[in-house]
Amino acid sequence: MNNAIGVSFDSVNSTPAVSRSRSVREHIARNTPQRRARKSSSSRVLILPLSRMENDGRTGGEETENVTDETARIRKEAGAVILKGGSGVRVAGWTIQTKKLTILKMDEVERWGQLLDTTHLPEMLFGNSSLELTHEATGLKLHFNALDALRGWKEEGLPPVEVSAAAKWKFASKPSQQVILDYDYTFTTPYCGSECLEPSPHTSLSTGRDGAAAERNESGDSSETLTWVECEERIDLVTLQQRDPILFFDEVVLYEDELADNGISLLTVKVRVMPKCWFLLLRYWLRVDGVLMRLRDTRIFSKFGTDSSEVPVVLRERCVKEETFQSLASKGYPKDAGAYADPSIAGERMQTKLLMAEKLVLRR
Repeated sequence: MNNAIGVSFDSVNSTPAVSRSRSVREHIARNTPQRRARKSSSSRVLILPLSRMENDGRTGGEETENVTDETARIRKEAGAVILKGGSGVRVAGWTIQTKKLTILKMDEVERWGQLLDTTHLPEMLFGNSSLELTHEATGLKLHFNALDALRGWKEEGLPPVEVSAAAKWKFASKPSQQVILDYDYTFTTPYCGSECLEPSPHTSLSTGRDGAAAERNESGDSSETLTWVECEERIDLVTLQQRDPILFFDEVVLYEDELADNGISLLTVKVRVMPKCWFLLLRYWLRVDGVLMRLRDTRIFSKFGTDSSEVPVVLRERCVKEETFQSLASKGYPKDAGAYADPSIAGERMQTKLLMAEKLVLRR
């Protein structure tokens, strides 16, 4: 497995013009109840580089009362408690929970447009879905959601991917409409997750633009901060490759856009909890058919300690890959977009742009 990698936020570009391409209302019109129902029930399984991370069919949303004695025994030995409705698990001082709801309604889409100061939003926006991992003793919380991801998209402000005139025409809501793609319609994001310290009764919380947070005492002085720092440590593959039972698994789609039938833009987060650790993959996948592919993977791992009251060790590996179809063809690979339906397989043929290993540090 390649070391996971990431990318830093770029400077904020100007807000896209309101009159360009799709408006929020056009976005809403394309999301009919039938289309929402089809998309909200879809499940896209992303294959991780480790076979142990493949979907075994046991997701948090599928927890039932039919728990076998063996499953109950394994959970008891691990000290794991499944949350109500199978939405998560509490184990080794961590509470890990997913929320999976349908795409945003019309009024919610309009409100998000105002919050982000844009008329351009992904076609399928699961704004109320999320993954949260909270270390109860320290208040450390990792959170994955679509709103923060789209804030990252706005801040990075990449130029639009050039497509042919025929492909561009598909973005028009009316045949006679002139289409000007002057914004990043792929919704590419550098988002690697959000982190904060949950406030205690004697403290308040202050969160910065980069998602890091500071805990403040009663005098208002910052006493603790969360910071990602580069490190030599790597995710423990030996632990991940062990045939340990799975206490909890789930995958959450945060947003998706079919780029007017020109490809796919998809942001998902996938988590797996074992008796000794938890591991997650946040993946942004882009394929603009015949033009370009991007893969931005963030893997985060934490091994359970003997003392759940201690500050946990959380490692993050970020990887950014990108390749044009023209470049792939020059290397003898297929030019047909159908050959790149699986992002994991496509990623093996793409050039690595950035690779980084980091550790979450709590500074007092």
